[in-house]
Amino acid sequence: MPDFSYRDALACAISAARQAGAALRQELHREGGPRGPHGHCPADLEVEALIREHLDASFPAFGLRGEEQPELNRLPALGERHCWLVDPNDGTTSMQNGFRGSAVSIGLICDEEPVLGVIFAYAAPDDDGDLIAWALGEGPVTRNGAPLPPRIWPEALSAADTVLLSQQADTRPEAHAARVAPARYRPIPGIAYRLALVAAGEGVAALSLFGPRDFDYAAGHALLRGAGGVLLDHRGREVKYLLERERSLIFCFGGGPAIARALVDADWDGLLRVHPVATEPFDLVWPQAGTLVEDAGRVCRAQGAMLGQLIGNALGGQPAELAVLLARAIIDRGHYDEKYAARAYAHALRTGPDDLEEMTAGALIRIGPLGIFGAGLLETSSSILTSFARADASLTHADVACQDANAVFVMTIARAISSGATGRELYEAARNDAREMGACAEVKTWLEEALESPPTEGASPAGALRFALINAFSRLRTGQSAERAVEETVGMGGYSAANAAICGVLLGAAQGREAWPMKWRDRVLTFRPIEGAPDISRPRPRAVWAVDALVLAERLLFHGRAVSI
Repeated sequence: MPDFSYRDALACAISAARQAGAALRQELHREGGPRGPHGHCPADLEVEALIREHLDASFPAFGLRGEEQPELNRLPALGERHCWLVDPNDGTTSMQNGFRGSAVSIGLICDEEPVLGVIFAYAAPDDDGDLIAWALGEGPVTRNGAPLPPRIWPEALSAADTVLLSQQADTRPEAHAARVAPARYRPIPGIAYRLALVAAGEGVAALSLFGPRDFDYAAGHALLRGAGGVLLDHRGREVKYLLERERSLIFCFGGGPAIARALVDADWDGLLRVHPVATEPFDLVWPQAGTLVEDAGRVCRAQGAMLGQLIGNALGGQPAELAVLLARAIIDRGHYDEKYAARAYAHALRTGPDDLEEMTAGALIRIGPLGIFGAGLLETSSSILTSFARADASLTHADVACQDANAVFVMTIARAISSGATGRELYEAARNDAREMGACAEVKTWLEEALESPPTEGASPAGALRFALINAFSRLRTGQSAERAVEETVGMGGYSAANAAICGVLLGAAQGREAWPMKWRDRVLTFRPIEGAPDISRPRPRAVWAVDALVLAERLLFHGRAVSI
């Protein structure tokens, strides 16, 4: 135990971080976007002043070094060994560009060592934010107030591991993938939040290649220390601090001791000389200022739906390529365009594998993104939404039952995201929707059959649509957990990818992002079928990657609302 209690310092830093984060979140959603030229936002100065006021009031003898007001930096008082290191908004440019993940970072050092860290990603993964904190002698690392279990660090990278990289990593995906292989990577804005997520268990390592300074990484370093990890410089040396002046690094590598040391040896200088990849048709979607949605519940449920689509497909052994292409097509146009959707599907099928289950269970397997988009349309334009759903089904299925099933299914996804209603309420609304829209007898009968238990085994080709609809709505009605629902659906055989995806997107819309285990989310958000990558037998174009799924979900939600306005 330390000879100094950091309890009050930790509470003070958490309070300051939360207040600063609230102000930055307002700036993020400011009409017209955050102020200032890229990399320089007036809000950063304002919240650093707020943080300094908090820290100075309680700990006037501690030194304090912040990024935005160097003229106010001071050394510790005579005989004092502590100094605060503050980055009020790690990732300013990211925030200005509409990325979620910029963070308030407050670290405390004692002599050469970090002893306290508070990192508040004030708008990640939605507007509820994510606060990760630790102080020496005050227990384990906490996340949003809850203690985290001890970390067990691997000795070597494996295919099960994820390394957290810069938000720009997907501009050079092959180069980044090669340097972290056999692990996968996930882009996250700001070294502060990357290090915090590693300490919290969402990666085995994180790094920065852009000359980080001590107030950028001190809080994250403290969190790593609390989790048993390390922070190394470009030569593999453990990072130390100076009370009397700022330190900066060329590169830094944080995480499990063995992994961090192994990453130091990769050719990172060479990576910086690699040219960014050329743009492809229906390419990855990047965050965009002014398109973020403030309603945290809706964002959570929209992301839950998109993840459920991907997870269900993946557990069933198939990619969700047509669903991803539909999402991209809607975002490209800002609305649903039947002809453009057809072009998007053709793009996937022209280069796609021949074992997609896209033609089973009607068009339900690909239509989830239209339901997310529809959450904004539901109150003012529900008839337009159902017409979109039928039109999309008609691209591949002339059968009226397929088109009506699409309409009811999309309406239910949209209502789940928009309202946050219970599974039983959503089921009853779907039955009512089917009656009001004049759905065919088959679809109404299948919804009635969902009052019984889910089917006990996978369907034949002739009954695939019936099976998928009854299975999904039966599990929705009973409130079964999304995780268990897709596992059981896969286990029933038949068209497992189609059935699990249909079940997954519906229950994900009702239960939200956190219904899916982190390990499942990570696997779909880091899967890049790149030529030459380990375990990739069939490379695929970026258009069908789903690594930007969380951005896709929020952009769909935004565009649906914009159309309804």
